[in-house]
Amino acid sequence: AAGEDVRAGRVVLRQGVVIRPQEVGMMASAGRVAASVIRRPRVAILATGDEVADPGEPLAPGQIRNINSYTVAAEVAAYGAEPLLLGIARDQREQLVAKIRQGLEAGADLFVTSGGVSVGDFDLVKDVLAAEGRIDFWWVNMKPGKPMAFGTINNSPLLALPGNPVAAMLSFALFGWPAIYKLLGRADWRWPSVTAALRDGVARKDDRRHYLRVRLCETADGLVAELTGDQGSGILTSMVEADGVAVIPEDCDHLPPGAPVQVLLLR
Repeated sequence: AAGEDVRAGRVVLRQGVVIRPQEVGMMASAGRVAASVIRRPRVAILATGDEVADPGEPLAPGQIRNINSYTVAAEVAAYGAEPLLLGIARDQREQLVAKIRQGLEAGADLFVTSGGVSVGDFDLVKDVLAAEGRIDFWWVNMKPGKPMAFGTINNSPLLALPGNPVAAMLSFALFGWPAIYKLLGRADWRWPSVTAALRDGVARKDDRRHYLRVRLCETADGLVAELTGDQGSGILTSMVEADGVAVIPEDCDHLPPGAPVQVLLLR
């Protein structure tokens, strides 16, 4: 019957809503042939370091695979943005500056680098960022992921991630995802989470907030979180086997078995 779904004058779609198949159908139902939308932001992704080699290239002694470009690109796509892969910048200031400018010329709305933000002789990213733009903060009280920087370069935000693969993935999830949602005009960026009981106790050796990779098991007593083995920031299998990351607050140095924890779900 006329008006049984939508009556005259009713607002059916509001600014900031994600356009899913049902929203497309509603626009068609209302007779609309076009709508103003926010385009997907372009995220330039750059790995740094002489020790990094792309998949398919032979590994020289002391080299590692370029994992971060591809994990971050997959995260960028999953969060609704468009990844722009810029390859690898070697440990030369001129090459790093050239790669950053290449990303800016490609119209990057957000720039993401990995590696080069610690305190080594060849950790150039933060120095280039300070010289070419502005650093807003460097180092975050979290583990993994402490050596991370954020700033702007040519008025474009730049997120400089740590080099270890798990640290890079978690840092981008915690900081890059909200940035992408902000660029998309979305406000629902809060990470979905559940409360679970730790199967094993954990102890912390420093005052950082820890993110522990866990698998979730449903038991007769409720949801249980079990560590996925070695929690090193270079152990990518711990992410592959994880359902989420358990948050150990910075003011808590020990949690016994059975203690409740917040688990941020990996999607």
